[in-house]
Amino acid sequence: EDYPLHNIGEYLPVFVNYLPLVCYIGAIFLGFVLK
Repeated sequence: EDYPLHNIGEYLPVFVNYLPLVCYIGAIFLGFVLK
């Protein structure tokens, strides 16, 4: 069983692919909270 930190090179592309989605959802969430 491998930990992500041991294979950061394999998980980094996945993280980069989801980063815009996370930022988008985070922006919407903050929009509702600060409204």
